[in-house]
Amino acid sequence: MKYSGWILFVILLLGIQLRAWIDRHEIIEIKDVQNILEDVQGFISFESFEHTVTLQEKSQAKRVSIIQGKLDFPVNSRERIPAVVLLHGSLGVSGIQEYYAKNLNKQGMATLIVDSFKTRGIKDIVGHQSRITFNTIIQDAYAALAILQNHPKIDPARIGVIGWSKGGYAAHQTGTQIFYSALHDKSQPPFAAHIAIYPWCGEQTTNLLR
Repeated sequence: MKYSGWILFVILLLGIQLRAWIDRHEIIEIKDVQNILEDVQGFISFESFEHTVTLQEKSQAKRVSIIQGKLDFPVNSRERIPAVVLLHGSLGVSGIQEYYAKNLNKQGMATLIVDSFKTRGIKDIVGHQSRITFNTIIQDAYAALAILQNHPKIDPARIGVIGWSKGGYAAHQTGTQIFYSALHDKSQPPFAAHIAIYPWCGEQTTNLLR
């Protein structure tokens, strides 16, 4: 009984830390992209689509799916700031995206790490690339862009995209006319910058946006 008080104190402290961890990882569902509150950040879920291999604009060619992402802001950010969408490769979200997001936050930019796998029940697509098409990841990128462009803390005209491997190809393709015309909300500016890190290079694109 001599140490019972300390034991209870430690249990209480662990409970508080667990509650804080749960709060930090609570997923905020964004149902209305047009009315995002200023304090929306952290782990979020939002609507995207799964596309067939052939890009089609008709709604019946797409299947609605809910995906997740991690939205972070620089410390004490108040005015409208630039932002970056981060797209993972075939292994899913990793420390690479977290590292880039952390450093971009330090540079005064908001970041949204998109997870195209988790809610679709996929761990990775190494050796099974057809489980997630390029078009689906590109759609996820545009869905993330819509989230950021409607966030009151973010400048809608200063949003870039970075992708790795399969996500790198998607980051590149978001800068082409065909995907911009099919998937982007024309009332908003397009992506301001596109960075593709070791993407698939089996296609020569001649219809890049300027």
